[in-house]
Amino acid sequence: MEAKELEAFFAPVLPVRTRRMFGGIGVYDGDAMFALSVAGRVYLKTDDATRPLYAEAGSEPFRVTMRGAV
Repeated sequence: MEAKELEAFFAPVLPVRTRRMFGGIGVYDGDAMFALSVAGRVYLKTDDATRPLYAEAGSEPFRVTMRGAV
């Protein structure tokens, strides 16, 4: 997703700002980054409470690969 698409996607919930980073686009609520869009996928920040819920829904964690290794 591009920056404007991300802003529109999250608009019903809260206004966000975006910033290019890590080869993708970081999504912020104020100073807190809570999502990252890379290669057409949106990854949400998790914690111990939400991680199992995302996994149950079929979400996968963001993994950085360097020279073919995770």
